[in-house]
Amino acid sequence: ADPDWTVTGEPLLCYSLLGNLVRNADEAAPSGGAITVSLSARPSDGAVSLAIRNPGEIPREIRDRLFVKFATSGKANGTGLGLYSARLISAALGASLAADSSEAGYTSFRIDFPPRQG
Repeated sequence: ADPDWTVTGEPLLCYSLLGNLVRNADEAAPSGGAITVSLSARPSDGAVSLAIRNPGEIPREIRDRLFVKFATSGKANGTGLGLYSARLISAALGASLAADSSEAGYTSFRIDFPPRQG
């Protein structure tokens, strides 16, 4: 049987969340770098995780304040609002958002949506 990939949430918030994270990955990746998006669900309760991975590491000087309003580094037109907004939207959807630069040369963002209710 195919897994159930349902996430409960406001569609426009989900669209904005994914748009912010994919745009951030695109801006941070070197020219020609491949961005991957993966989706997984736990069959036991339907919790869904979405991961976005891009080449390029989060600069060390910004890692501890990555999701803070106006935090940006190295982007000519960066406002520092994309990841801040993504964090707020994740919370509004009942999801958690985390960043990971532990893999040399790459950054990943992971959104963990809560299990299905009922």
